[in-house]
Amino acid sequence: MLHLCMAWKWKINEQWTHFTSVRLDKNTYTNWLFSPRLTTVYAPDDINTWKLMLAKSLRMTFAEEMRWQWEHGRTTSPPEELKSAELRYERQHTPSLLLAGSGVLP
Repeated sequence: MLHLCMAWKWKINEQWTHFTSVRLDKNTYTNWLFSPRLTTVYAPDDINTWKLMLAKSLRMTFAEEMRWQWEHGRTTSPPEELKSAELRYERQHTPSLLLAGSGVLP
């Protein structure tokens, strides 16, 4: 099994930061699996932070099932695809109290 991960950070200015990351996976029983993630962070001050996170993840099935499919004529096992979009708000109310809430976008 082979895993490759790459990540980039772009500090646009004092309030905006953008993160991009990619994960590549290769297994004997799968094609290359490409899982990108994008995150943009807006922090207008030291108390409030907004985050928008978009991701697509490809996940392999169980090893036993992949091996069975391989032995019964399938060359590769199809991955499970998970897509997500999340908007998160965080507020550092006091030095010891962080309030946060998030929601999945349609």
